[in-house]
Amino acid sequence: MKNKKWRVIVGSALVLFVAALTIGNLVQAAPEFRPLKALLGTSFSYQGHLEDGGAPANGTYDLCFSLWDASSVGSQVGSDVVKLGESVEDGLFTVELDFGDLFDGTALWLEVEVKGPGDPDYTALSPRQALTAVPYAHYALNIPDHDHWGEYWTGTGDGLTLTSSDGNGLVGVSSTVGSYGIVGTTDAYVSFEINPTTAGVYGQSTASSSWSPGVGGSGAKYGVWGAATEAGGVGVYGQVDMFSGQATGVLGFTQSSEGIGVEGFAGSGSGTTYGVYGSSSSPDGRGVYGEADSDSGLNFGVYGISESPDGYGAFFANVGGGDLLSLNDASNTTELEFIVDNDGDVYADGTYSSPAADFAEMLLGSEGLEAGDVLVIDLDGILVRSTQAFQPTVVGVYSTKPGFLGGASDEDDLTGKVPLAVLGVVPVKASAENGSIQPGDLLVASDTPGYAMRAGENPSVGTILGKALEPLESGLGVIQILVMLQ
Repeated sequence: MKNKKWRVIVGSALVLFVAALTIGNLVQAAPEFRPLKALLGTSFSYQGHLEDGGAPANGTYDLCFSLWDASSVGSQVGSDVVKLGESVEDGLFTVELDFGDLFDGTALWLEVEVKGPGDPDYTALSPRQALTAVPYAHYALNIPDHDHWGEYWTGTGDGLTLTSSDGNGLVGVSSTVGSYGIVGTTDAYVSFEINPTTAGVYGQSTASSSWSPGVGGSGAKYGVWGAATEAGGVGVYGQVDMFSGQATGVLGFTQSSEGIGVEGFAGSGSGTTYGVYGSSSSPDGRGVYGEADSDSGLNFGVYGISESPDGYGAFFANVGGGDLLSLNDASNTTELEFIVDNDGDVYADGTYSSPAADFAEMLLGSEGLEAGDVLVIDLDGILVRSTQAFQPTVVGVYSTKPGFLGGASDEDDLTGKVPLAVLGVVPVKASAENGSIQPGDLLVASDTPGYAMRAGENPSVGTILGKALEPLESGLGVIQILVMLQ
């Protein structure tokens, strides 16, 4: 080693952190600035003054920089950064150093080693230099520990505003289970209003193009996740301020053959919860609007399911006095096909179809009655099973599956009541005790309890149950009949 004395008499880290964002009234900052590193990188400029034998150095030198956790001895942090052939003029040099993601607020010291022209090895200079940071880097030491958040800003104004004319204003990515790419919270309380002044995450689009979301989300599980943990909270809120034209507060769209545009789930074990809740105060508004236009697969405009004993897959309420439910032809939105008004009256512009074919009424019956039984009315006005041939008090058949059921509203107590088919086609228990039954034969009650039989010639008025639609050659069986009391 030549008899020289190397010395860096001035050394400074010019830039450790640069804030290239619009940050309003910061009171906290994050320990890791991942998006900032994506914008600026982790390098910084270092400038020094090198003396060679007591005089300012001139020429080409090799420099080696390393970080340590103590001013002397200690342990090295990270790897060496070597700069070969750096030009030094009048003792001054400037280099770009990049130690990677090492600056987390821990105090570090920089060690410099120099190798001049013709030197066989590096010479370590002393003392090590304590690294200092610009004021914003000092400020980052006063933050809480948010292990699962990429960024954390709070303030009296906008916490963070990022804009971009040709890319993404803000991107949040999380690779940790249970963490979030972007978390927005607000502690301010305001009553409901047309233009809310506070929001955890607020997205707005003013572009005139056909597709320009205020907030867009994509993911393998959830594109956008909204959760409300307080009473009266809203997981996802969509608002339309336009008072004319067509606009959508929340739009769900899927191109998957089994996808769901908007899915609502109410998992509470108590209280009143809604999977999807829609409300409209506009004369022509829609609380919930669903459309399915795929020509393959299973498609639903609106799909609702509830696993609660008292829940509803879909629930409709109209407090404005209009129709409760209105369905119209998609090709002619003014032509209503099906209406349920607010009084519960139903109107249909078409035919009501059902696999069942009888009209039944819910009436009090005795215990032990079964579907297909021939029923009569006893002296107490209670339905009982028939017990004798040509019984004049016959009133119908215990319906197996009514096509229309009267007297069975949600408000009625149906305890002890049975469905009595008084008109239409139903299965009935039948006996061939008065001869084989052929289609078209009149039927009456038989001596076999609860069974019908062939009436024969000139049955008495008031005993006829109906007409057979199927034959019964012998014994007992079940046949289809047309109930038509005479």
